[in-house]
Amino acid sequence: MNNKSYFRIYIFSICIFLFCISAAKAEIPANTPLNISLSLNEAIKSALQNNLNMKLARERINEAQGKKLGGMSDLLPHIELIGSQTHVQRYNLRSQGLPGLLGPFDTFDAEGKISQRIFDLSAFAKARAENLTVNIAQLTEKLAERQVITQTIVAYLNVLQAQEAMKTIESNIKVAKEIVALAQHQYDVGMATLVDGARAQTRLAKETAQRAKIMLSLQTAEFELKRMIGVQLSSTLTLTDNLYFVEELKIDLDQALNEALTNRIETALSEEKVTYKKLKLDEAKKSRWPKISIGGQYGNSGEKYNKYDHEVGQFGINAALPIFEGGETEAKIKQASSQSKQEQMIQNDINQQIEEDVRLSVQILETSIKQVEANDLAQKLSARELEYAKNQAINGLSSNLIIDTAQSTLAQSQDNYIAALAQYQTARLNYYSAIEKLESFNLNGGDNEQRKN
Repeated sequence: MNNKSYFRIYIFSICIFLFCISAAKAEIPANTPLNISLSLNEAIKSALQNNLNMKLARERINEAQGKKLGGMSDLLPHIELIGSQTHVQRYNLRSQGLPGLLGPFDTFDAEGKISQRIFDLSAFAKARAENLTVNIAQLTEKLAERQVITQTIVAYLNVLQAQEAMKTIESNIKVAKEIVALAQHQYDVGMATLVDGARAQTRLAKETAQRAKIMLSLQTAEFELKRMIGVQLSSTLTLTDNLYFVEELKIDLDQALNEALTNRIETALSEEKVTYKKLKLDEAKKSRWPKISIGGQYGNSGEKYNKYDHEVGQFGINAALPIFEGGETEAKIKQASSQSKQEQMIQNDINQQIEEDVRLSVQILETSIKQVEANDLAQKLSARELEYAKNQAINGLSSNLIIDTAQSTLAQSQDNYIAALAQYQTARLNYYSAIEKLESFNLNGGDNEQRKN
């Protein structure tokens, strides 16, 4: 074999090797666990793409577009082609008052038919109403988007809170083990009793049991986040954002109220729904009016195609005026009128609800800041208290009971601080949601330009 043959075989082998690698990658099972590094922005983007509520909201837009086309149907011409070929074996003329039978014979018809409404006020009102369903569906999608973002952030915060609790309990277990060792040492030198050792071991057992409880909470929170963002439940998540305190700038309540009343999706959505219900009422009322349409048909008729066939056709104008329909029209008017009033009542309440959301979110945010500061101070003081208690016990100046009490106080203050941090971030989230600026929310404070883009 010459050099060219070897070169061709070499190139062919490389191609086969690369193809096998690609095929192997393509055949990875869909349920293979994944290791996912996840920021808050990435979680939100994934949820907006994969969450069921967002998929349903997008499909409702398609549904609304279908309703819009259906509403236009009565205003557009209806065209159809009709064709038939019939064989009659016998036709009884006596049924028409004539003697004898007729047949066999064939008939053929091929015609085009068209009709167009030229006056129908209820159809115009229906078309205008159904045209609004697309706007309503699009605003509903935006509302669903806000809800999905909020739920995703809450799920993300729940995982962060559980992770911080897990770090704290691991630290507490480490401290509890040190106290067990200290109690044993003091017993060996005659500075402590068996009760002190048992108390230290009891504290370690409690912390270990608490660790199992927190682990379950962490796993539950992770499952909820995975389901929210649409990834495999067997995946491993590594959250890249952290749970810590970032103080917000001073809030101008009047400005926040103006922004909320201007930007909230509920305001625009309510206006569209009120207009829709008014148009449906108008449609019901105008169904009493006469309807006028024109139409005709034209084609060939004969015994068979191209046999004795002749051009035939007819054109005309039709008018219909409903007189009494068993109360159906009155029932529709009453129903539409009630629905219109209900929607108007909801709209009147929305502005007050928005104002309540903003005022309450600001108050909760201000309170949560104070809670974080107070619990942070309590956590630091509790850590100092435990350190003092350990030093006194080592020097024989106090019993292990004081250490146990100080350790319990520290554990509780740490739990309170983590809960306060989570509540603070949730309060920030509620505030941004109330003023319709979720795109600016992040765990670090300030505007979130990454998600805006």
